[in-house]
Amino acid sequence: MEHRGSPGYSGYGAYHPSHPPQGPPPPPQQYPALELLIFRNDRHTQTVRAAGRPDALLVLSLPQFDKPELKAFRVHKSGENIATARLHDVTTSKADMTLWGRHERWKKEYDSFSGLGHLCWEPSGERGYILEQNGRLLARYSVNTELQKKSKKSCGSLNLDRYFGLSGSSSEGQGEEAEARLEIYAHGLSREQLEEIVFSCAVEKSRFERYKKNASDAKIAGKLIHGLG
Repeated sequence: MEHRGSPGYSGYGAYHPSHPPQGPPPPPQQYPALELLIFRNDRHTQTVRAAGRPDALLVLSLPQFDKPELKAFRVHKSGENIATARLHDVTTSKADMTLWGRHERWKKEYDSFSGLGHLCWEPSGERGYILEQNGRLLARYSVNTELQKKSKKSCGSLNLDRYFGLSGSSSEGQGEEAEARLEIYAHGLSREQLEEIVFSCAVEKSRFERYKKNASDAKIAGKLIHGLG
């Protein structure tokens, strides 16, 4: 693990609000949230960085239809590969996740690798998710629905480059708008804890979407078979 002052450390640790509240700890939503923005580089990669920062926290390699794997790299695409995950279709609806060499097979919830306690991701709203830490709200993921509507209208045209910043590795995370955001309602988190929150979010989101698609496909296939019977 990297520590402050070590080579490559980009300052994504020990986050503290500028004016922490005094007295008993308030509900997490009263803390100023650390806002992580998620940019689309191309069809299968995303860059995650804090609002107002030019340097990336992680670059994510997303699953494809014939390659249901996720990977996370520090800072850029050729950076340290700190995490991998594999999705399943038949044997289990869980995902296999390896983070800093530790492995877990899970869906929705598991015990943190970085001391965050019991973590549980739940769907929330339109394509959103919330993360609970020991039953308390820790993070919220939400999509930029307006941007996604624009991108759907632009599919097949050069305008897609404008909305998703599709101009190669030199434009990592430099699209005009973020396609999603991850708000974290805690302070004093280490870089490793931020990385775990980001990657577990990507894994559960991908796992749940794949599970829904497989269930929908099975339902359609069942109706076709029933119709032929």
